[in-house]
Formats: sequence, C-alpha cells, structure tokens
Amino acid sequence: MGGIQYIPTISLCMIVKDEESTLGRCLDSVKDLVDEIIIVDTGSVDKTKEIARTYTDKIYDFTWIDNFASARNFSFEKASMDYILWLDADDVISESEQKKFKKFKEVFPEDIDIIFMQYSTAYSSENTSISTRRERLIKRSINCKWIGAVHEVLDYDSKATKILVEIAITHKKEKEFTNRNIKIYEKIMENGEKLAPRDLYHYGKELMAHGYIEKAMDVFEDFLNTPFIDPTFHSAICIDLVDCHYKLENKDQCMYYCLKSFEFDIPRAEITSRLGQLFFEQKKFENSIFWSSLSLQLPLPKGGSPILHSSYTWQPHLTLCSCYSTLNNHEQADNHFQKAIELAPNEPILLNYKEQYEKYKASQKDLLQKQEE
Repeated sequence: MGGIQYIPTISLCMIVKDEESTLGRCLDSVKDLVDEIIIVDTGSVDKTKEIARTYTDKIYDFTWIDNFASARNFSFEKASMDYILWLDADDVISESEQKKFKKFKEVFPEDIDIIFMQYSTAYSSENTSISTRRERLIKRSINCKWIGAVHEVLDYDSKATKILVEIAITHKKEKEFTNRNIKIYEKIMENGEKLAPRDLYHYGKELMAHGYIEKAMDVFEDFLNTPFIDPTFHSAICIDLVDCHYKLENKDQCMYYCLKSFEFDIPRAEITSRLGQLFFEQKKFENSIFWSSLSLQLPLPKGGSPILHSSYTWQPHLTLCSCYSTLNNHEQADNHFQKAIELAPNEPILLNYKEQYEKYKASQKDLLQKQEE
C-alpha cells in the first residue's frame, strides 16, 4: 500500500493599510487555497479591517515604524500552519493559477523549505510586461526573517531547499503612486546608515519612477560599483541607465550602457532590443535587424532581476517591421508586424502603429502605381 499523501496546511500572512478597494478581491482569490488568514493592520482609517473580518477573526494591529520587514515578521509570528504564504492586498491569484495551486498542493514535496513563484508586477493591456520570481511559500519551521525597511526580502539559511513552480501571482496596483519609499530611504541615510546594495537598487528605481532622473543615475552608478550576489541586477541597472540617458537624449551614453551590460551577464533581450532601436534611429538598418533578431532568440534570464517580456516577444518584431518597411522589403515587414500582433493583439502601441503602418503601405502602393504609369 502507498503512503499517506502529504497535503500541507498554509497560513496566509498579510500586512495592510487602507486597502478597502482591493483586500476583498485579493482574499476572494486565495481563501480556498489556505487554512488560516492572518491580517496585520498598520493603521487603516477606512473599512479595511471591517472587510477583513468577513474572512478571518485573526486580525492584529501593528504600529507603523517605517519598516516593512518588521511588520511582515510580526505577521509571520502569528502563523500556526506548516507553510506561510504572503501576499499584498493588491495581489491576486487568477482562476487558472488557483487551479495550478490546488494541483501543486496534491503533489507537494514535503522536504522543500521554500517555493518560488512568478510575480507579475506590471501589465500592459495584453500580456505580462514585467515579472520576477519571489519566495511565496515558506516552511514555518525554518524560522526565516524579513530584512529591509523597504522592498524587504527574506533572509534564510543557504542550505534551505528551494524549488520554482509555474504558478503566478499578479500585482494589480490601485493606489496612487507616492514618494513614501523615497522618504524612508532618505530617512535611513539621514540617520547615518549606508544603504545595502539591494536598497541602492530599489532607491534608484524609486527615484527614476518619480522623475528624478539625474539623481537616479547617480544611485545606479553607485550600485554598479557595489558587489552584489546576483549579476543580473547589475545588467538590469544598465537597462535603467540606458532609459535614463535616452530621456535626456544622450544617445552615445545609451550605447555605452548597452555594451557595458555585457560585462555583468550574457546578453538580455531588454538590451539587444534597445540596441536594435538605437541603430534604427541612426538609420543603420542592418545593425538594427541583427540586434532585433537576436532578441527573439534569447532565453529569459534565470536570476532574480525583473524581466521585461515585451523585449523577448512583440517589441523586436515591431522594430524589424520598421526596418524592413524602410528598406522597401514589404513582405518581411508584413511578416514581422503580423507576428507582433499575434503575440499582443490588444497592445495599444501596436494598434496605434497599425494605423500608421497601413497608411504608409497605402502611400507606397500609390507611389509605385504612379511610377509604373
């Protein structure tokens, strides 16, 4: 006779504040997957706790001290099941991913300490735009801790057993974008503390997102000169530096940081697709075709840095369409445009381009007819 099937019990641990618009959506998507729901409230003044009470009676207050790790550690301390799942209030698990989650529980490997899942953090109208991998299920008995005031990470023994499963959590941000995180980082530095490499990375990203481009570039440069365990983050920062210089119209520097990224990691499509675009703007179409075509052949990075999926799919096809169209190779241009549309049929950029592209083709056809006459 076979042994008894192991199905783990799971505690959902969340920290929340003023999440009345998203908390119910999140909990509806996960309530059937977990055995316990822990809600730690850090100072809500809306109906967040009222909504939480319709799902659980395990609601705790935590005085906010500008430190996400402290709040998450408090939530983990309240868990009592075999494994802990953590989510933010604006995260959801789609119906298809819920089914995967349930199936995974049926074949759950009892000897695994940490399970990574995909985290889709930004969406276009069609496909996942940016994703990364995060620890989502953590065996409670290994007693791991969160560290970091902002963009906190889990700290655990390097001997912990880990696997990656093909289950995705989707982040659907609803709240207004604020400079809260920048203020926390600057408060840390005002207190004489030096930002850790991971904090430098996120601090620069926050500055860039808020439009402090030149300040972000300084922080990114500091990060590039700082050793970090995952080289894909250095490569990712080169991508950000390319985008910063592009906004400032420093095209030579864009090229420099594209090439510099190769010092840290094998080529990523985020870089090669940008090289394709830069060469197109320089009217070096053969160069553009080379780098754009290479983008479509590259695998997704294996490190933990964010992945911009459009660089591996429709974006290079769009650049190739532009190149071949300019070179009057309309068969190749049409081929790449159709592939782009197939990959992202509702992408606004492509829909806008389609209208312009159709007009261009019509004008070229008229021109050809006049020449034949």
